[in-house]
Amino acid sequence: MDFLQAGLELLSDPEQKGFRQYLSKSKNAKRALQLFDLILKKPEWDGPTMAAKIYQPANLNAYHSLRKSLLQQLEEYIAIQDLTQSNSPRHTLTMARFFIENNGATYATKYLLKAAGIAEKNGDYNGLSDIYQLLIQQSHQLEIDPASYFEPWKKAQEKVVLQQQLTIAHSLIRKRLSEARLEGTTLNPDDITEEVFNIINLRTEDSYVPTFMLEVVQMIRSAVISSKDYSRFEGFILRVYKRLDQNNAFDGKEQMRSKFLYMISHTLYRNRKLEEASKYLQQLSQYKSLREKYIQLQAAVLSYRGKNEESIELLLNELEKNKARLPLADTLNMRLNLVVYYFQSAEYRSAIQAMRKIEYSDQWLEKKMGKEWRFKRSMIEVIVLYELGHSDLASNRIEALEKYFSTFFQHPAYKRAQFFLKFIKMLLANPEKATTPEFAKEVELANMAWPDNKEDTQAITFFCWLKSKMIRRPYYEVLIEAVNSR
Repeated sequence: MDFLQAGLELLSDPEQKGFRQYLSKSKNAKRALQLFDLILKKPEWDGPTMAAKIYQPANLNAYHSLRKSLLQQLEEYIAIQDLTQSNSPRHTLTMARFFIENNGATYATKYLLKAAGIAEKNGDYNGLSDIYQLLIQQSHQLEIDPASYFEPWKKAQEKVVLQQQLTIAHSLIRKRLSEARLEGTTLNPDDITEEVFNIINLRTEDSYVPTFMLEVVQMIRSAVISSKDYSRFEGFILRVYKRLDQNNAFDGKEQMRSKFLYMISHTLYRNRKLEEASKYLQQLSQYKSLREKYIQLQAAVLSYRGKNEESIELLLNELEKNKARLPLADTLNMRLNLVVYYFQSAEYRSAIQAMRKIEYSDQWLEKKMGKEWRFKRSMIEVIVLYELGHSDLASNRIEALEKYFSTFFQHPAYKRAQFFLKFIKMLLANPEKATTPEFAKEVELANMAWPDNKEDTQAITFFCWLKSKMIRRPYYEVLIEAVNSR
């Protein structure tokens, strides 16, 4: 197992930049940075190949020593980052212990209480329990009454147990989710909620704690995302959020609020309630920590409200002005969405140029973004190639897709995608077939239309393109009509 490669790849983009700066100050900075870049850019290269790139002539012993040194530097960097986080109580605790050891009782107590406040704000009940325990243990030296911290310590301990139960519940829900995927069924959010509450024995007072409810909601959302049935999630998350908000549970916990606002906005968007989604997005816009998510969701909502050019402008500005600080995953998502918005404006050459700026291989993209993301990108590429008249390229791409994603198509959630590719192949062979009654009948039998008007925005997108060919109307017009017909 390659701990060094795994560790480097798991660093976020800002962390990678920070680690580069950290390495630049080290003794052997030039070669350490060279190895760092090689591992990220060419992870498939073996030791001798990398050694030859760093040392002339190749020196395997020196290369392995460099790897060992780089791993140690990575471990040191992560430890330092963990210790110095502004929202972590650890550095405050370090100062408290310093004052305890040097008879600075008054200062130690203040630092411990400050650390307790940080831990409680972050929902770090393990840390909070440890802090109260330290206050009790050192009460004589700190000249405080230990009894005054018994009850806070006890409550923190109860929350620690609850967090552990949530972890267990999350594991069980993941198992249920996996089984549902195999069976092609969906999980009901209210049923899952009841099951989770039974497992963890959540008390009424705990259901007003944003930390716990956020984890419960995220558990249930993971089941919803897999099934694409956002209609069953909407009422649930709105009820939870409104209950917390009405009981002032978000006071001093605005970051918790922001996460709820994002999930609500995203759910309303996927359920095609675009005006309501916009209202929650307006609230979300004030939170800098979720700026990337806000920008992408705002662009999507604008596009589906008929303001496609504004969507393009919004993403282009973000990619141009903030490219250096954007996490790679967000950059890739924005670039792919830009392809979609260009396509919706019938700017096919701009779409393919935007697609080419996603410069990574399919294998790398799947590893970084997931199999579904790779599939979605490939599907978009196929229809762009079709519109540009590159029939041979589109056909070759479909053939490769059908071969690589053969097991993927066995899942009921992706069965319609397989039919969609089949219909594109028909149109590639004979574009005029799209308007025939026979083709319309085949599409109807494939059951690609959305049932009960509940299909989400992304699923509608591909079907509307096919429909636009069948009725000979501009795709974007057909899409806007479908998305906003409620």
